[in-house]
Amino acid sequence: MTYSLVSKMRSGEMKLEDVIAFAENEGFDAIELLMFDFSRPTGEIKTMLENHQMKISCINAFVDLAVQQEDTHSDNIALCQQIIDKAVELSAPMVMLVPAIPQFIASEEDKQKGGLPRIISALQKITPYAESKGVVLTIENYPALQTPPFCSVAEVTNILDQVPGLKLTFDYGNMLVAGEDPLKAYEMLKKYTVNVHLKDWQFVTEETETQSVDGRYLKSVAHGQGVMIIRRYLPKWYQMVMKDIVPLNMKES
Repeated sequence: MTYSLVSKMRSGEMKLEDVIAFAENEGFDAIELLMFDFSRPTGEIKTMLENHQMKISCINAFVDLAVQQEDTHSDNIALCQQIIDKAVELSAPMVMLVPAIPQFIASEEDKQKGGLPRIISALQKITPYAESKGVVLTIENYPALQTPPFCSVAEVTNILDQVPGLKLTFDYGNMLVAGEDPLKAYEMLKKYTVNVHLKDWQFVTEETETQSVDGRYLKSVAHGQGVMIIRRYLPKWYQMVMKDIVPLNMKES
């Protein structure tokens, strides 16, 4: 799965219908659906999927669970539950949450002392709800140093160990932001991992792009155009994923 079409959807260049048709034309059996419009009728989406013989493998959503206002925090927990309900309606076996919005983090102190406990508290409520609906809830090792910490192996493990039943969507490219080797990181995180993203990065000079722990800036690019050297990683990566991930998801595929 790749996020290469997200920017086109955000800009309005492509609609969901276009993405589903593109996936069919490229030979995919399923897509990961990033929710932009939470109010879109399920029947509409189902019809589009059926017209192209397409399934949804995972629903992805950005929901601010680090927010300080209690009413908004409760509303966002409820929104996550609605997303899980939508996954059930669309027969999607997984939901991936990015549980903080980088630009909403007020300060370093809020990131460390306030945002992270609020995220964990919310996930401790949302995960059992997902389990009760037969949906696997995951977070991603997300490439934003300004969010409450869930980028490095230690940061991600800290959250997963405090939320029983929560799983991981492992993005091997995002480990570059944390300054960690992706294959070694996967070995440490594979017991939590149920879904995989493969991202490639290019080092750039623009300080508006994603900053890594070493101070350099990264821009997400198409596979093969960046520094991840996917051809070098792929044989071992494929072997590891086929052994560890595929058997877990076989019944849901």
